[in-house]
Amino acid sequence: MSLLRLLIVTPRYWPLADKIERGLATLAESLHGPAIRATILTAAWGPDWPCQVIHREIPVHRVPHPPQGGWYTLRFLRRVARWLRDHRGEFDVVYVANLRNEAYATIGALQRDQVPVVVRAGEHDVAWQQQARFGRRVHIRCQRADAIVVNTAQSAQTLVEAGYEPQRIHEIPWGVPVAPQRSSAARIEARKALAAANHDLAADDVTPVAICVTRLDNCSALRPLVATWKIIAARWPGAKLWLIGDGPHRHDIYDVVVERGMHRDIFMPGSFDELEDVFQAADLCIAADQSVAESPALLQAMASGLPIIANDTDVNRDLVNDNVQGLLVQSQDVAALTSAISKLLETPHLSARMSAAARLLVSERHASAASAASHLSLFEQLVTDRRNSV
Repeated sequence: MSLLRLLIVTPRYWPLADKIERGLATLAESLHGPAIRATILTAAWGPDWPCQVIHREIPVHRVPHPPQGGWYTLRFLRRVARWLRDHRGEFDVVYVANLRNEAYATIGALQRDQVPVVVRAGEHDVAWQQQARFGRRVHIRCQRADAIVVNTAQSAQTLVEAGYEPQRIHEIPWGVPVAPQRSSAARIEARKALAAANHDLAADDVTPVAICVTRLDNCSALRPLVATWKIIAARWPGAKLWLIGDGPHRHDIYDVVVERGMHRDIFMPGSFDELEDVFQAADLCIAADQSVAESPALLQAMASGLPIIANDTDVNRDLVNDNVQGLLVQSQDVAALTSAISKLLETPHLSARMSAAARLLVSERHASAASAASHLSLFEQLVTDRRNSV
């Protein structure tokens, strides 16, 4: 097949990056090259945001996004649909983030064209469709997608139970780049670089540092972690927890940190476009209540050789074997979290063994090259089938 033109539609993209956006950015960068040209269509979340930028050599087009909710959301979706119709001759296949509003607008705008639409299902999309005001309409239209990509077999089963056709569902795990083997020298250099960029991230060579990469949209989910770190900081004076990310509850979570007297031990530096230095600088990664398999950032932490402390769920057990790649605990249990963190900090040889195991597992099952190849194969097959049907 000649050059394939891919358009990725997502409501959020750089510099606003969460789980799915990080995965899409890695995928776009992995695919973009001689065989495929990627373009991003997303929202401009501020009036001063430029309509077009280049990010990692990939064109990004932004549609103005007014305040969310009701009529404002409808106006945004109409703008997305209009952009798609105006540029319909400039792409061969469209990949949409989430089975939500943007998928509804994209499928509706292109349903009369010969452009396949693939949707990447999010972890909570089915629940959203069942609860949102217009969720039923979105559900019905999303069933017309040419293909739906999921990250895990459990997610695929959830879609089938919700009425989606099994033959349209494709399991393609997120892919992440595998970092070089961790070393003490790399850890020290990463800490120096971060401290130079943000003094809140200053940490000397011996200071224990844990990170939690998460969207700050659930204050209650992070309260046990804040309580846990108060105990850890008492045992290891100077130990630091970095909460990496942004979200609507950022100020609420910071208020909890201050109320606990932890503002010198827990730092919230915001989002990072690149997380490599953060992963190299840290000693362990805490997944809080997130699914490791559904989070490219957490997979990247493992690929960087960080041992993981994750919530003990069926999905996480599929990727993190307890006491092998990391530790599985009930994330709302302060005593269990404290014990797990202490175990990794007290036994460096155990942490190093888990670090190597985590990096090996992700390199074998979630390397970005393999994920990109599977996506490209799916895209090319859909484009070929559509052209042969004309």
